[in-house]
Amino acid sequence: MLARFDVVGVAAAGHPLTAGPVTPESFAAANHLGVSRRGRVRGPVDDRLAELGSPGGSSPPSPATPRP
Repeated sequence: MLARFDVVGVAAAGHPLTAGPVTPESFAAANHLGVSRRGRVRGPVDDRLAELGSPGGSSPPSPATPRP
């Protein structure tokens, strides 16, 4: 292993993801705000979700998301 990174998520109090452990399925089903320095729609989290069998990975950002 070359590196390991922790991922931190932020959700409002009462959001469905705060009701219990976050599973790959619950994470993939939730809406997300995507931020990318390179304008990418998919990233390593999506790749890992696909490896775990979550269909489609996480939800893509809205088409209205500003891109460089």
